[in-house]
Amino acid sequence: MVSALALASCASGRIHSGVLSRFCGHYEKRFEVDSFRPCGLDERWWVRHETHALIQAITAPDGTVGGEAYVELLGEVGEGGRYGHLGAYDRELTVQKVVRIEPPRKACSEPDCSD
Repeated sequence: MVSALALASCASGRIHSGVLSRFCGHYEKRFEVDSFRPCGLDERWWVRHETHALIQAITAPDGTVGGEAYVELLGEVGEGGRYGHLGAYDRELTVQKVVRIEPPRKACSEPDCSD
């Protein structure tokens, strides 16, 4: 069982594969793109399971799906490798729950993105 303390702040530093963790970063959905860029890491992760909340966050009023959002979510990442479209992603992220969604930020250096 994962402690509430481990899920209270966003994971940073070393990523543990297969462990439910809280991640902060930018989610992007476009044609052949389903990407999560975690704060503090120079990586892009393929989003394996989208949730209704993620899709709703980047859906335009006219129903067009696509865009970007800052998100905090609970999920598990896989081992490093080549994932997603053309193997362009460093890891695969399985989203369990969306904790927070906001408009995209310019950088992950903003206060609550660097926890």
